[in-house]
Amino acid sequence: MGDQRIKQGRFAEPAYLAVVVMILSASLARGQAGTWVTRVPIPTARCCAAAAAIDDKIYVVGGFADPSGNLSTLEVYDPAADTWRAKAPMPTPRDYLGAGAIDGVLYVVGGQGDQSGYLPTLEAYDPKTNSWSTKASMPTPRYRPGVAVEGGLLYVFGGDGAAPWLPTAEVYNPKTDTWRTLASMPTGRSELAAAALGGRLYAVGGNHVARLQSLEVYDPQTDRWDTKTPMPAARDGLTAAAVDGKLYAIGGTDGNEYMTVEAYDPATNSWTVEPPLPTGRHDLVSAVVDDTIYAIGGLGFQCCIGSEPFLATNEAFSPFEMVKIDVKPGDAANVINLKSGGVVPVAILGSATFDPMTVEPSTVTFAGAHVATRGRGVPMTATADVNHDGHPDLILYFRTQDLTALTSPSSEPSSSLQTSPLHP
Repeated sequence: MGDQRIKQGRFAEPAYLAVVVMILSASLARGQAGTWVTRVPIPTARCCAAAAAIDDKIYVVGGFADPSGNLSTLEVYDPAADTWRAKAPMPTPRDYLGAGAIDGVLYVVGGQGDQSGYLPTLEAYDPKTNSWSTKASMPTPRYRPGVAVEGGLLYVFGGDGAAPWLPTAEVYNPKTDTWRTLASMPTGRSELAAAALGGRLYAVGGNHVARLQSLEVYDPQTDRWDTKTPMPAARDGLTAAAVDGKLYAIGGTDGNEYMTVEAYDPATNSWTVEPPLPTGRHDLVSAVVDDTIYAIGGLGFQCCIGSEPFLATNEAFSPFEMVKIDVKPGDAANVINLKSGGVVPVAILGSATFDPMTVEPSTVTFAGAHVATRGRGVPMTATADVNHDGHPDLILYFRTQDLTALTSPSSEPSSSLQTSPLHP
């Protein structure tokens, strides 16, 4: 069945070591694992924008749309509610820009202005005040760069500027409002995609005279670049996102429209082909919330150059299947007495598309606890149809004294039921 993660809802605040736990009354399923699902479109159809996620919401800013030209528009998507809201516009309208989120602030850098050409501009948006501020300009003005965040720093790679296909790499520190020049990329390029994964920065695809397959990886600890296995499909105008330890290269074009999605695994230095985008497009943006990639906007493809439509499309993909759980099934109160020294049953609910018997109990944790064991370390489990829907459910038992995520008043009022890779 592949790698999957099972997640559940939120806990109330701990009080007197007893916690009321909410049963998931609405399904969290977002479609079968490894498929794309269509979500509510962005209000402003556009290409060449930038995006980043802050507090489980996605911020899409700038870009280009006819007849408006370069945009200052900022729109925010809430995946949980599947809704969009407009926020304060960016001071500098621009397209082909980059963005990243650091400590709850959106940083937007570079791009191309209506009259001013390629830009060094860095502006910051604070969602708490719905306001923008101007920060130190980037040393190298450019547009079409790759931008990613790692370790509280904003990294900018490549792009076009005073010269095309720049190899230039620079990093911004928001704490000091300063920039620093890094070792150059081995392959100068523009219209690339960038993402952070495992403490490193990945630059993939793009254009240097011709469209590229190149994958190059930057190590901030050594200020060095390394070349990895090329992406199977050469393309530019793509977007990239990291989920579950893999780098996903999404969309883009080789001159024709691409629906292609490919995933790079650093552990094996290899690529796999993933389910394609339902809507082929280039110059789109992406961001990740709750292990789900959202691919937004871009340019579609029609028969003739110059007739590509600006898209409002919003499509979501996750390698995990989201399912329901039931804490203390059959108990309407669902109160956990953490002083009881007993066990708490948690049912992973089956469905027509998900068989919970494929879950390996030893890989599951709940509120910081592993499944309780008996005898020679055998996990305590049972099977029953607890919600009477005709699908068998897997019941796992957890010892109350092990529920560490519920016993600390300083902990976040949330938890998750998670697994490592499942058995097929």
